[in-house]
Amino acid sequence: MKKVLLGLSLLSSALFAQELTRTELVKLSIVNSPDINITTNAYKAAESRTDAATADYLPQVNIGATVGTQGFAFADNTMGLGSDSGALANANINASQLIYDFGKTGGNIDSFSYEANASNQQLSQSISDKILEVEEAYYQVLQANTLIKVNEENVKLNESQVIRSQRYFTAGIRTKIDVTDAEVKLIQAQLDLQNAHYDSRLALVNLQLIVGLMTANHEFKVHRPELNLETNTLYNSLPKNENTVFDYEKVAFENRSSLKSFTATISAKEERRRNIDADYLPQISANAAYTYQKIEGSTFQPEQQYNATLNLNWNVFSGLQTNALSQEATMNVLQARAESMQEKLRIKLQVDQSFIYVLKNRDSVKLTENLSIAAKEKFNQAQQRYEQGLSDFIELQEARQGYITALSNLVISYYDYFISISTLQHATGENISILQ
Repeated sequence: MKKVLLGLSLLSSALFAQELTRTELVKLSIVNSPDINITTNAYKAAESRTDAATADYLPQVNIGATVGTQGFAFADNTMGLGSDSGALANANINASQLIYDFGKTGGNIDSFSYEANASNQQLSQSISDKILEVEEAYYQVLQANTLIKVNEENVKLNESQVIRSQRYFTAGIRTKIDVTDAEVKLIQAQLDLQNAHYDSRLALVNLQLIVGLMTANHEFKVHRPELNLETNTLYNSLPKNENTVFDYEKVAFENRSSLKSFTATISAKEERRRNIDADYLPQISANAAYTYQKIEGSTFQPEQQYNATLNLNWNVFSGLQTNALSQEATMNVLQARAESMQEKLRIKLQVDQSFIYVLKNRDSVKLTENLSIAAKEKFNQAQQRYEQGLSDFIELQEARQGYITALSNLVISYYDYFISISTLQHATGENISILQ
């Protein structure tokens, strides 16, 4: 994961200067998003704790020095020693080395190592969550941009209707109310178009926020592939899904970083419990010390001292503290296992729901596309009936509005399908492969 993050940071400046695709937006978000940086720093801190625990295996060396004066006096001067004082110089070095503690230190290191692994998996899950956020926001930008085109079409149709109604009124074929109705509908269509432009800008701002960029909006360029609504081939162009929901569940249980994080957390808590249980056993260590001292005027203070010892420390009774801590550690292990099972059930629910939404949105694209075809045909027929005097303006406007509504629903269904695909890939943990 660290190599991936490093590579993305090198790409960020180059990507920003161009029109950004979905993949490039994802890569930029991993580098720029504060929430990813927070999780990354938490992982680095966990790694440092592992390094600190490893230091218990290494020898501990301390060096000290003292410079000053020292004086002494005897209450009984029968020996003729009296009192004296003089300069003092002292230097010492102490070293200790753990020899064996029945796995306590090793268990402590393993516990921190598992915690670092859990933190790393949490980082991966945060990245997966961020990818889903970016993709959802990106498709919402495309959806809003395409809805502008639908509303532009609506304005054109209403402009044509205003011209047609005025011509018919001038010719005495239609009444003034048709002209007024057409003008009202045109203003409403223009208002809808204006709102569509604002919705597009809001979607772009939301995407920019999720990516983590602070640039002005006009500098934030997004690649927006054209969507042709006239070809009636959107449903056939959708990526097909051949896997079953059970296939996706299996992949999710193998890939999801959140589940791997719980697995590592369980191992860390088990090691922590073994580490506490090791307090029941002794600890063997070696110590060595060397001291050199020089006291001016002293004839009975040794100039050099040294010692080397082998120590056995055994806390035979600690007021039942070790027993209480061991029971707490056992409960923590059981809690972590229960949380892991809960996470597995939550992942299953996410996969099942996402899979159903993929099927639902795919069928929705098919039906809304068929509906838009039928609505357009109905609108064309309504225009002919209106021109021939066989229907009124209300019927024509209803047909036109039905056609525009069907087109809007088709656009929404189309991009909702891609959002549901992204959601399913997030649920299975596969969306992180976009960074490779």
